[in-house]
Amino acid sequence: MEENTDFSYMLETALQKYRTSLERKDLQKLKEQFRFYHNSFKSLYDVLIQKGLLNTDPYKHEHKISDVTIPPSGPMNESEKKDTLSQRLSLFESILEFLNNYYQFQVDNLTLPNVKQLAELVNYIRWSKFSQSSANLNTRVLTEIVRRLSPAHDNLAASIANDSIRQLAKQSSIILGILKKVSVYQRERYKYDFRLQLFNSMHLTPEAIESKREEVVRSIKNQFPKQMPGTPYYTELIEEVLTEESGSSAGLQQQETLKRLKIEQEQKEKKAPASFKPVLMEGIRLLSTAATPLEQAIQKLKINSQLIENRTLTFGEKFRRWLFNIVQKDEDQRIYEIEYIDPQTVTSKTIRLNFDKFIDDMQKKARIAAALGNRMGTTYQKLEQSEDERIYKVLSSTISDLQIYLIRLPALDTYFKSETTRSQRALIKGIKLEISALKNTVIKANQKKHEYVARKEEAEQLKKLGINVT
Repeated sequence: MEENTDFSYMLETALQKYRTSLERKDLQKLKEQFRFYHNSFKSLYDVLIQKGLLNTDPYKHEHKISDVTIPPSGPMNESEKKDTLSQRLSLFESILEFLNNYYQFQVDNLTLPNVKQLAELVNYIRWSKFSQSSANLNTRVLTEIVRRLSPAHDNLAASIANDSIRQLAKQSSIILGILKKVSVYQRERYKYDFRLQLFNSMHLTPEAIESKREEVVRSIKNQFPKQMPGTPYYTELIEEVLTEESGSSAGLQQQETLKRLKIEQEQKEKKAPASFKPVLMEGIRLLSTAATPLEQAIQKLKINSQLIENRTLTFGEKFRRWLFNIVQKDEDQRIYEIEYIDPQTVTSKTIRLNFDKFIDDMQKKARIAAALGNRMGTTYQKLEQSEDERIYKVLSSTISDLQIYLIRLPALDTYFKSETTRSQRALIKGIKLEISALKNTVIKANQKKHEYVARKEEAEQLKKLGINVT
């Protein structure tokens, strides 16, 4: 009996320490990894939408997500694969968005059923076994779709997709590892509560459990709803308690239980100063997605410019162009007078935009953005090896450049639509989708920038208080 008391005390102590460790480190990391997971999936999803390999969900904003659920994964008709998977992945993305914005990553909320549900959500697509031979139907169909992104035709899109899949596989592994640790705690906590609320009050001897096991189990099942109302009955865990309390291997089983709850000792070596480089690099990776909308906008703007240049000019337009070219002495350049709203003063301003120079600048920026998305390229690797300050500077300057495009592009879009005749207007290529994609990229990258600043300031404040952050 004394041994049983010692085990109960050691179990209670181990559970308290394990929970503290979960709350201090693992749950924060779990939340962070789910955010990374969502961002990686969104990058892949957006590329497939932009390339027409998945359909935009017209009802996406009507999804009323109030809890984490698992999207459908049943059979789909061969002729409707694209439509079916598009709907499923749209719902999947909405659930991830809900998870990251509203879910409570707390020990008491992460019950065994909830842990199982989160694990199923992460494994909805088997990123670590992403192939057309996967046993998971959704994984097989998505693999077929992604493989249509040929590097020969669109190296950037293929690079973003492949990198996203690699990141998703890595993040899935980390998330599942943390969920496993939470599951260990919840299983042992369940067994501890069962001992405390029911088993100990039955005063069963090891001999009685051994000789009358079936009767003991029946008695437990009968009393369980009364003593532990609302708690699910897990046969496997009840059997584990009985095994730990009887038989020749009881002591060994108890030691195994305590071993599962043992926390790995943190190394007391001198640790490097806190670095928030991963946050900055995540912002850089998000900026790389600007390459596709920039390139698409460039192509459309060139077509629109050709339409404008080839239209029949009025005498007044010819005269103004002749006069302007004399003053500027640069007949080869296309200059457009565009009107925009200055975000600083919120007033309307007009500028003469050198279209050719503007397009050249956009093409250079698109190439830079594409290089930032290639993890194997020298640009990305050099940046990753740089100090935080340099990465922050690149992140900030690139965001600023893109924000200028977000002012100029809508103005150009309006200009081209207003300068054409009614018959030509249908030929003008609108760039609202590209502007929207670019805006989303800037917003997400800016969030990472602000997150980095906030974390760094917090670390500096803690350092002033004598608390080392590592």
